[in-house]
Amino acid sequence: METFNYEPGNMTGYKLVFGRDPSDDDYCILIWFFQGGSGGSAFRFNRFGLVHHSYLREKMAGTRGPEKGTGYTMGIADAAALLGFLAENGCEVGMPEGFNGRGLRSHESEPQPDNVISMTR
Repeated sequence: METFNYEPGNMTGYKLVFGRDPSDDDYCILIWFFQGGSGGSAFRFNRFGLVHHSYLREKMAGTRGPEKGTGYTMGIADAAALLGFLAENGCEVGMPEGFNGRGLRSHESEPQPDNVISMTR
């Protein structure tokens, strides 16, 4: 398991822990510390399968909100950015339609090199 400060270019930084499940090598674990870096959500998945955006959102409390007691709903742009991170780390992902792996709508900005900041109006 490794810690990452992932900045895909969508004006959001993601503090992540990612790696193989020490108890079962067929699985990976992704942890996102989104509450000021002190709390968040975890997701365990089979590393040989497709990680679809709807499954990621469901398992990381993304389709449940305060009415279910989680107090958090993951936005689709955050899901796309996290899937981009997983794709960069060799996982097969199913992106939400119209989004790229940087958490941006595809028409807003095409992916740029990491050292370029692009802004569209």
